[in-house]
Amino acid sequence: MKITLVYWQIWRDMEEEFLRYWEHKLPLEEKTGLVGEFLSRVVEPHGEFDWQLGSARRDVVTYLNVGVWRDEESFARAVLRDERWLTERRPDPAKPQPFEACPRTRLVAEPRLRRSGELKFDDIVGSVREVS
Repeated sequence: MKITLVYWQIWRDMEEEFLRYWEHKLPLEEKTGLVGEFLSRVVEPHGEFDWQLGSARRDVVTYLNVGVWRDEESFARAVLRDERWLTERRPDPAKPQPFEACPRTRLVAEPRLRRSGELKFDDIVGSVREVS
């Protein structure tokens, strides 16, 4: 199993364009090997919680796309549409879009330990709209 993270920094005034792009122009036609993924807006610091991840800039919002995949090859086929990215370490084929304050960053992680709680994902994801 692999966990993929895509770190996006988006111009605040172009956030809706980014969401439309992610939903409609980045559909996963090949989902073989995908367990699931979440596009999440990073919570900005507030009150007692001063989270550190994200941009300190007020004109930028940060999003994380977190995916769970069977393996790196499945991710490459579906998202990068080119397995050679893995074997030959070619440059990322995704060109920066106008809404990106800086180019997106991708990484693939391999879980080492796991912790479960009393809740299951299906118990709490009801408010998150599913897209293709």
